[in-house]
Amino acid sequence: MQSRKMNAILVPAFNEEQSIAKVVIDSKKFGTVIVCDDGSTDATARIAESLGVVVIRHRKNEGKGEGTEIHYGPPIIGPIGER
Repeated sequence: MQSRKMNAILVPAFNEEQSIAKVVIDSKKFGTVIVCDDGSTDATARIAESLGVVVIRHRKNEGKGEGTEIHYGPPIIGPIGER
C-alpha cells in the first residue's frame, strides 16, 4: 500500500469575507486547511467554518506576524502525517 503525505495549509486572514471561500476551496486540494482569523469584524471566520476547515480566532487584530504564529511559534508548512 502506498503512503501519501498530508500537508497543513495555514491561511492568515483579516476581514477577508469577500475572498476567504475561494482561498479555502482552492487550498483544500493540497491538504488540511487551518484559517487563523486575526480579529476580523466581518464574516471571515463564519464562512471558513461553514466550509469545514479548522478556524483559530484571535479576539483582536494582532498584525501580520501574529496571524501566522498563532501563539504557538512560527508557522510549520509541510507534512503532518501519512496515510
